[in-house]
Amino acid sequence: MGLAVVYLVLEAPAIVQRIERDVGGPRFRWLLVGCVLGVGTVIHVFKRINQLWYGITEIIFGAATMYRVAETWPQGGTMATQWVAVIAGAYIVARGLNNCQEARIKSGSAL
Repeated sequence: MGLAVVYLVLEAPAIVQRIERDVGGPRFRWLLVGCVLGVGTVIHVFKRINQLWYGITEIIFGAATMYRVAETWPQGGTMATQWVAVIAGAYIVARGLNNCQEARIKSGSAL
């Protein structure tokens, strides 16, 4: 699961560009909305079934996002969008750690 998340974070821009080119226009936007709703529902169910693994996946996603941001960081300067992504990645990691802790508390093995 973690490797799939890392792959999607690293390859998502190319995948989305390819789909946008093939589908195009308003249909692409509606396809994207449908995908977001579908993926969001699957993620919600995943969290309800296993909060610990959901938290671990969030941590991996946050780390992969930071790798992607660092990979595209402009030489000799910074951009506001990169800083927003850094803050968002840190927030995702923090949420993942919190979900792991909550899962451990619920199972009685809190750290």
